[in-house]
Amino acid sequence: MLLLGSAHLNLKNHSEAIFYFQQALKVDPQCGEALSNLGNVLKELGDTQGAIQCYLKAIKLRPRLGDAYNNLATVYAELGRIPQAIETYKMALVNKPNLASSHSNLGVMYKVQGNLAEAKRCFLEAIRIDPENAVSWSNVGGVLKDQGDVKSAIDYYKEAIRLEPRFADAYSNLGCALKE
Repeated sequence: MLLLGSAHLNLKNHSEAIFYFQQALKVDPQCGEALSNLGNVLKELGDTQGAIQCYLKAIKLRPRLGDAYNNLATVYAELGRIPQAIETYKMALVNKPNLASSHSNLGVMYKVQGNLAEAKRCFLEAIRIDPENAVSWSNVGGVLKDQGDVKSAIDYYKEAIRLEPRFADAYSNLGCALKE
């Protein structure tokens, strides 16, 4: 049921995804993964509060479910609740230390706060875990550019583009850095 729900979520068949995640919960009411995935569907449908409730229930059922913390933190970040997002990304990493997306997202939160050193550390850790993560390469470039190291930033943007040739933001960032 989880896999069918996930497949439908990936295909943007939201009603089907909801159906299968609900079926998974009927089979196993303690299935934190199903609740977390149901939260993802609700988030995509714009039901932010419903998504938050699903993530919190998933965490209550499975306190070590790193993906649920990561998803919850992303919603907090989208709502502008930066301190909550930071703490929740940290909890995701306590439970799933090799979750590159949490490291990268935490870095974005630190960058928003102006803490470039912590942001850079998070982005580099995401790259260490997943060297093919073009977004993290571009994010390091952004931090380096903000710190005044434009030449190094250019190298990071170029690597992001090499990894993901259709990455428009990396091209834009590279262009700005080259202009600078």
